[in-house]
Amino acid sequence: MKKIIFCSVLFLAAVPHICGFEVSDTYTHSSAFWRNNISAYAQPAYALSLGAEFDLTEHKDFYNHIYALRLPVTLSTGDDTQFALRPFYYPDNANGASAWGALAAVKMLVNSDEVENSSTNAQLSLGYAAQKADVDKNGVLARNDDFRQLAYGLLVNFNYFDIYSFDVAGTVYQYISGIDGVQNVRGVMNQAELADLGTLDYVLGLPDYSAGVKIRWVSSASRSDNYISYRYIDTYNDGGAHLLVAAVMIDTGRDFFINFAYNHIFRAGADRDLYSAGIMYKF
Repeated sequence: MKKIIFCSVLFLAAVPHICGFEVSDTYTHSSAFWRNNISAYAQPAYALSLGAEFDLTEHKDFYNHIYALRLPVTLSTGDDTQFALRPFYYPDNANGASAWGALAAVKMLVNSDEVENSSTNAQLSLGYAAQKADVDKNGVLARNDDFRQLAYGLLVNFNYFDIYSFDVAGTVYQYISGIDGVQNVRGVMNQAELADLGTLDYVLGLPDYSAGVKIRWVSSASRSDNYISYRYIDTYNDGGAHLLVAAVMIDTGRDFFINFAYNHIFRAGADRDLYSAGIMYKF
């Protein structure tokens, strides 16, 4: 693990001198946790993007901090197809939990109308995760058990004039290790690693499925990129939740950006509010 982090730091220190580069720092806060995310992306070639992300999270359900590392890669083949792979790793936590896996996605152009300056894209995704965690199943606690899962995602994007876009998305989770009788998995992994769940929340529950919509628009007058989204998540043994997010990224000039997001979660008897703020600089 130390060698991976050391090599990543050396790589990220060198790439600003040879290709396009951007770095960002985002802080998220709620009553249950806070998380700081540091990320860096380089584009050594027109069709290739390489990145590194590091999370530090303090959660009320854990005595120790949670760490996460991701190394995303994106490859484009012209304007029609884009492949993305985002491996992730959660090193051993003092609670005895860890996780690793990856999210793979392919984005394809379905339809393009140059006259109307509009397009339709579809994205298929597959996420896999293996957790080392304490699993409560049928009233019996299995410590440091191996718990494996998959997530299948579909997203359809409608784009108009490169200014407005509309997303319809859904995800279904499958538990390879079995879900019958499982009351709780005491793991450290955020389930958003396997799919965009449309929330700023740190999802430790076991999702069954999720579905939602997102509306995005770009304003040249305010030099901002904005979106609002709605998502419903159904989780095993924890019921469903309705999620609303509003976010804005503002170009302040000289390749410096700031972003803000607000997330309200409607859950029976337990509404919550989450906030996020960040900065990004493009070299």
